[in-house]
Amino acid sequence: SGSLAFGRLVYHPKERSGSAGDSFVRYTLHPRQTLQFPNVLGLIGTTGNGSLDVVPEGGATPVIRARVYNDAGSLGTTGVTEYGLPPGDALSAGDSGVLLAPSDFQKFRFSVGLRTLDSGATLTFTLRDAYGSELKKFTQNYPATYYIQRSAAEFFEGITFTGDESVTVTVTSGSAFVYATVADNITNDPAIQIARRLP
Repeated sequence: SGSLAFGRLVYHPKERSGSAGDSFVRYTLHPRQTLQFPNVLGLIGTTGNGSLDVVPEGGATPVIRARVYNDAGSLGTTGVTEYGLPPGDALSAGDSGVLLAPSDFQKFRFSVGLRTLDSGATLTFTLRDAYGSELKKFTQNYPATYYIQRSAAEFFEGITFTGDESVTVTVTSGSAFVYATVADNITNDPAIQIARRLP
């Protein structure tokens, strides 16, 4: 923005509700400045799987982009770019979204993840095969500021995926971002899809 902005990047470890004591690093941006953290988790003093909150304390909320990648040295990198998601884009009570599984489970891995916001969320997941037949349905309550990602087979408790399944998520209360990742079994190159609000 055109004015000074500052705040914190707060790291929340996976499968644990966020707390005021979670680790963070501060940022300060002068007007129109861009700033890069080559290893943000290293700066925070942690490692591992988790989620990152941008917490403005003054000025505008910055535009955020993160690169998560595998480094093969001279062979380059494979990975995914993720953009900061404003809270208003989260699925909230009454919303539904859809995730699509890959067509070939011999070549790709499929995982499902979610991150709740301050009020937690109650979510209903419905798994259907490629023809639209329901394979499994369950409802789960998740606490506030909570992040989890698991393989689709684990997330749906042992269901065998054969390809082109769909996952519909419906929010009963609270709000959350729900997403899926697809990774190549040979190169580990990942892709991400966010469950967007259905019209």
